[in-house]
Amino acid sequence: MIRRPLSDIIVFESTLSAELLKIGKLDSASLLRLQTIQQETGERLNSLVSKLGLVAERDLAEVRIVQL
Repeated sequence: MIRRPLSDIIVFESTLSAELLKIGKLDSASLLRLQTIQQETGERLNSLVSKLGLVAERDLAEVRIVQL
Protein backbone atom coordinates (compact mmCIF):
# COMPACT_ATOMS: atom_id res chain seq x y z
CA MET A 1 0.00 0.00 0.00
CA ILE A 2 1.30 3.43 -0.94
CA ARG A 3 1.50 5.88 1.93
CA ARG A 4 0.39 9.38 0.99
CA PRO A 5 1.27 12.53 2.94
CA LEU A 6 -1.56 13.62 5.20
CA SER A 7 -1.87 16.90 3.30
CA ASP A 8 -2.54 14.98 0.05
CA ILE A 9 -5.22 12.89 1.74
CA ILE A 10 -6.91 15.98 3.19
CA VAL A 11 -6.95 17.71 -0.19
CA PHE A 12 -8.26 14.58 -1.93
CA GLU A 13 -11.04 14.03 0.60
CA SER A 14 -12.01 17.69 0.64
CA THR A 15 -12.19 17.78 -3.15
CA LEU A 16 -14.07 14.49 -3.28
CA SER A 17 -16.69 15.58 -0.76
CA ALA A 18 -17.12 18.97 -2.46
CA GLU A 19 -17.65 17.32 -5.84
CA LEU A 20 -20.13 14.78 -4.44
CA LEU A 21 -22.08 17.63 -2.84
CA LYS A 22 -21.94 19.69 -6.04
CA ILE A 23 -23.35 16.96 -8.25
CA GLY A 24 -26.01 16.00 -5.71
CA LYS A 25 -24.68 12.53 -4.88
CA LEU A 26 -24.22 13.46 -1.21
CA ASP A 27 -26.08 15.86 1.04
CA SER A 28 -24.62 17.93 3.86
CA ALA A 29 -26.24 15.82 6.59
CA SER A 30 -24.66 12.67 5.16
CA LEU A 31 -21.30 14.41 4.89
CA LEU A 32 -21.45 15.41 8.56
CA ARG A 33 -22.31 11.81 9.45
CA LEU A 34 -19.36 10.59 7.39
CA GLN A 35 -16.98 13.03 9.02
CA THR A 36 -18.11 11.95 12.49
CA ILE A 37 -17.62 8.27 11.67
CA GLN A 38 -14.29 9.07 10.04
CA GLN A 39 -13.05 10.78 13.20
CA GLU A 40 -14.12 7.78 15.29
CA THR A 41 -12.66 5.10 13.02
CA GLY A 42 -9.83 6.82 11.15
CA GLU A 43 -11.15 5.31 7.92
CA ARG A 44 -10.77 7.16 4.62
CA LEU A 45 -13.77 9.11 3.36
CA ASN A 46 -13.90 7.36 -0.01
CA SER A 47 -14.06 3.97 1.74
CA LEU A 48 -16.80 5.06 4.11
CA VAL A 49 -18.96 6.57 1.37
CA SER A 50 -19.27 3.25 -0.41
CA LYS A 51 -19.20 1.09 2.72
CA LEU A 52 -22.24 2.92 4.12
CA GLY A 53 -23.97 2.84 0.75
CA LEU A 54 -24.27 6.61 0.51
CA VAL A 55 -22.82 6.82 -2.99
CA ALA A 56 -22.79 4.11 -5.65
CA GLU A 57 -19.38 2.70 -6.57
CA ARG A 58 -19.87 3.82 -10.17
CA ASP A 59 -20.61 7.43 -9.15
CA LEU A 60 -17.62 7.45 -6.84
CA ALA A 61 -15.38 6.14 -9.63
CA GLU A 62 -16.64 8.80 -12.04
CA VAL A 63 -15.86 11.56 -9.54
CA ARG A 64 -12.38 10.11 -8.97
CA ILE A 65 -11.70 10.08 -12.73
CA VAL A 66 -12.66 13.75 -12.96
CA GLN A 67 -10.24 14.52 -10.10
CA LEU A 68 -7.34 13.02 -12.04
